[in-house]
Amino acid sequence: MLESFEELFDYEAKTITKLSKLTSSSVSPSNLERQKVALALNVFSDQTASALQNSEAKKDAWEMTAMFILKVVKLWKVLNCKSMNERARLKDEYRVAIDSNEENKGVGVLKEWADYAKSMTSTKGHGRKHCLTTDTRSALHHTCCTLLNASKFLLSTNTSVRHDFVPLGFFQQDDLEAHFSHFRMAAGCNFYITVQPIRSTKQKSC
Repeated sequence: MLESFEELFDYEAKTITKLSKLTSSSVSPSNLERQKVALALNVFSDQTASALQNSEAKKDAWEMTAMFILKVVKLWKVLNCKSMNERARLKDEYRVAIDSNEENKGVGVLKEWADYAKSMTSTKGHGRKHCLTTDTRSALHHTCCTLLNASKFLLSTNTSVRHDFVPLGFFQQDDLEAHFSHFRMAAGCNFYITVQPIRSTKQKSC
């Protein structure tokens, strides 16, 4: 899959017009750049998928990569929805809040990813190719299942927390990510940090 992005980026670097938003940083990010959402969105976007499918230099492997990108984008659209009006306003059927409709697109996407993650085989080290790590696969499966169960509860409970619809965009960790980015910066801009620098930073701030 990475080869497809590199090949597309190299091809577009030689042309006047570009169909994708790929940059050198998004194709080959450093450890610190890997946590930048903007770079990830340059890769996993409808525009990049379209570029892979319609480029004059298109290769067979590019189509499979494009299909995977579109699959990821659908999940992100469902997870980032914060309003019942997004589907109509943005004219996108996947920007939908979860409701009791059995044909809800969001429910279908979550179930698809939960099953996909559960069925995916995982390997470690250099032998891992075209698959997620065991921890990532497990986290993805449990996240999708948890969101489905939480939505089902909020839609069906007879308590005061009952909702007519559930925008999954409010189940997010932006504040937590911002908190940990402070620790990473204090630890010398290291992406991987241990408990010790976190404790040290907390003690200095007290």
